[in-house]
Amino acid sequence: MNTGRNGVGAAGRLLAATVLIGRLFMLSALALGALAVGALAPARAAAPTRPLNLDHYYRLQSVSEQLQLTHSGLSEHSPHFSPDGGTLAFLRDPADSKATAQIWLMNLQGGEARQLSHFEGQISAFAMAPDGKRLVFSAQEPLHAGPEPEQPLPVVVERRQFREDGHSFLGVERTHLTLLELASGQSSALTSGAFNEIQPAWSADSSQIVFLSKRDADLDATNNWDVYVTSVQPGSAARQITKNPGTEGDPTGDWGAHTPQFSPMAGS
Repeated sequence: MNTGRNGVGAAGRLLAATVLIGRLFMLSALALGALAVGALAPARAAAPTRPLNLDHYYRLQSVSEQLQLTHSGLSEHSPHFSPDGGTLAFLRDPADSKATAQIWLMNLQGGEARQLSHFEGQISAFAMAPDGKRLVFSAQEPLHAGPEPEQPLPVVVERRQFREDGHSFLGVERTHLTLLELASGQSSALTSGAFNEIQPAWSADSSQIVFLSKRDADLDATNNWDVYVTSVQPGSAARQITKNPGTEGDPTGDWGAHTPQFSPMAGS
């Protein structure tokens, strides 16, 4: 009985070894064929070099490779690539706690970032124009209260909504849109008045800007944000697009929704 079992086991091992050798021959043949095809194929031209852009950034992140661009020791956030991928604009928090974050511009081919904006109010958002010549940002009007008194002054409440999470008492200052030239750093007010304009975005031809605004008689009585569009020409009147009694978009950013956007063809 033991002899029979040993004979069957030896035969099984011999069969398994034969199958393994056959598979190795097949893999070797496939490898040699691939090498032959590669040798006969025409050589590919070297891919042209390109500046760092958003696609490269995501690739770096996907393979756990990080490229540090700034070394200021300050907090930097809200990065935006230029349309050609050659520059990067971002917000940098100030070293002085009494100052506000400003927009900085960096050439990705090399060199240090340079401060682009010098606005006294708090900048909340900005967007680069598709033509790469300027950007638009939303910022609160600067408060010109003069030098700080030795003793705190009484707080005078002039609004229905006089407090907000993460802020102190709210004043009558409003948030408006400002255009900023990338080459010269010159700025010009795009909107003004007793309303807030936030979350701007450009049309594909860089001729119009869409944004959210709340323009009821009592701005603090409702949360009725609507979509508006304006030309980038100075003095242009904003045109209301939506009239829904509720909230359009995501004014506070808490919902994770996107800001209003033009279609690529600028038709909608």
